Amino acid sequence: MYILNETPAGLINSVNKTYTTANTLYQAVIITVDGVVYTGDVTFVDNDFTLDDAPTASITISYYDEAISPVMTGTLLVSSVSTIWRRQKRETSDVSEQTFLDWCDWINLFLYREIVKKSPERFITTAAINDSLAETGEWLPNDFKQIRAFNTGMFEEVNDVVQHDAWLITKAESELSGYYVNNNKVIFTPIERTEVREFQFRYIPIEPKITATTDYFIAPLTEAYIEVLIHDLNKFYEMWDENAGLESLADFRFSRSLEELLKSISRTPQAYFFDDPSQDF
Repeated sequence: MYILNETPAGLINSVNKTYTTANTLYQAVIITVDGVVYTGDVTFVDNDFTLDDAPTASITISYYDEAISPVMTGTLLVSSVSTIWRRQKRETSDVSEQTFLDWCDWINLFLYREIVKKSPERFITTAAINDSLAETGEWLPNDFKQIRAFNTGMFEEVNDVVQHDAWLITKAESELSGYYVNNNKVIFTPIERTEVREFQFRYIPIEPKITATTDYFIAPLTEAYIEVLIHDLNKFYEMWDENAGLESLADFRFSRSLEELLKSISRTPQAYFFDDPSQDF
């Protein structure tokens, strides 16, 4: 959840510099000190944060207390796959629930990476980022992974209309108008800027995790594709059982069913916008 303009616990007396949020400080977005956006250094430890400068009149912080945009999930429960897979086997008592969850998590991560290559639009997440003219940059979304996929990047919003062309990716000290990513921040260039801008940041989020049988596999995995999962689980099972012959057969079956899955995924057309030359006079 996003917490907007919370007044953190701590004395405001021109001396104290350490404050505590009421909720889990998952990721800070904006801190204001004495009514203006704070651009100095901040140190975070759990739910406490320490400024370089002590507030004299007021302090607020806007932050996330958890991850903000879970990866799109499908309708296939891990527990349903477990029931079907164990029913196909003669004996699985030696496969603990945690081992089974590990296998499902690895399969989910692998399929996520493969589907992102084929159809990244399924997982692209959008977050609002405003250039507040701070030299230290703006915080990236806490689930940010990469912006290499088609149609990702920074898109300026002008009069509530998101522009078609993504902003240029530059580098440190560049004099060109653009931005670059540095650790968990996005830095706008050039350093000397005078206009506050609003952007829609489109990105691929970090990989999902499966940690319980109540979790779901990623979209577009439904019961129609359960064969893919069963073949891959069989591959892990034969590795577990150290049966090289059946492992090779299970690997072949999984590769074949994975190819069928990827072929069935409809890919979003990759369309580019061209400037209208009739407007160049």
